[in-house]
Amino acid sequence: MSLPFPVILITSPEDFADEHVLIEAMFCRGLERLHLRKPGKDERAMEKWLFELDPEVREKVVVHGHASLVEAFGLAGSHGTPSSHSISLHSIPELWSQTERREYAFLSPIFDSLSKTGYSAGFLPGELRMGILAWRERLPRLVQNLYALGGVDAENLASIVDLDFDGAAVLGAVWNASDPLAAWDSIQVARHQVVDLHAPTLPPIESWRERLLKRRGDVNDF
Repeated sequence: MSLPFPVILITSPEDFADEHVLIEAMFCRGLERLHLRKPGKDERAMEKWLFELDPEVREKVVVHGHASLVEAFGLAGSHGTPSSHSISLHSIPELWSQTERREYAFLSPIFDSLSKTGYSAGFLPGELRMGILAWRERLPRLVQNLYALGGVDAENLASIVDLDFDGAAVLGAVWNASDPLAAWDSIQVARHQVVDLHAPTLPPIESWRERLLKRRGDVNDF
């Protein structure tokens, strides 16, 4: 992930008709890391999902569970397994108790969830600031980067930076939106703003039909 303050996208737990079209469009609009989380799918169903994704972006996908798919599809890694580069945590003590080296950890829920009804923020701002500060001063530190998860959207990215997170992960802010691509674009703009970078130049959002035909290579027939 090349830009400062990475924003990871987590897939919707449920499939929908143009999911792959949208995800591939988001990769063209600044997405650098996708977490593939489909808790209802077995390994065969996950294979089918990955076969439908453009092979050129699979190397940017981290799969939740099913670690055997990493090598088979050339993925970026798996999440939450003993040998994975990333893990999900839900408290500061959990962060301190890690015994394995991890590239990054999701800490949640930071804000009230946008994807899970009744799933409220699990931390007070002061508790987070002090906990993260103490963690950063710890040596050796086994988790390299800490990403905020839970209720993250374009409006609160600046607050996450103030809490001293290294990045964030989004889910409901994108997939619950009436226009997921527009929601992703707003997050990208906010991301650039919080690290004092110029706003990205993004192409106009194409219609679903245009995106689908382009994905199929049928643009000349449109």
